[in-house]
Amino acid sequence: MEVNEILCKETGKIIKADKIFKVKNNEENCIEEIVSYCNLCPYSQQTTVLIKQIRDLMQHHKIALRDKLPKIYSQDLINNLFCHPYTKIDFVANELQVSRQTAARYLDEIVSIGLLSKHKIGKDNYYLNDDLFLLLSAVGQKNLA
Repeated sequence: MEVNEILCKETGKIIKADKIFKVKNNEENCIEEIVSYCNLCPYSQQTTVLIKQIRDLMQHHKIALRDKLPKIYSQDLINNLFCHPYTKIDFVANELQVSRQTAARYLDEIVSIGLLSKHKIGKDNYYLNDDLFLLLSAVGQKNLA
């Protein structure tokens, strides 16, 4: 095996590393192409389905936020809501470069339209993206397709 080759322990396939890295970072289907090309493990198809489901869920949240709360909608806010299954006031304030008060108001408004749920743990409020959490929790428990 050469230095620029990757051996998949699951399938025993050898893949040329340069072919993986030739996929352009700016292509929309970059992740799916890498996963499909590599087929590194039996879960690659499930991972591709999960990525598409997350993308669809993001689109759903984007449309709902844009329709119901157009004054606070931004792509940066959507990205924050999907970076992890939860967010906090500080995360939104830092990401969007707004005050803590503004970030708290944004998150509470998103809770009011049902895209997040609010959970107080200790002195902090956590805002859970329930749909994303359920989707990620289901991985490995059922067929995602």
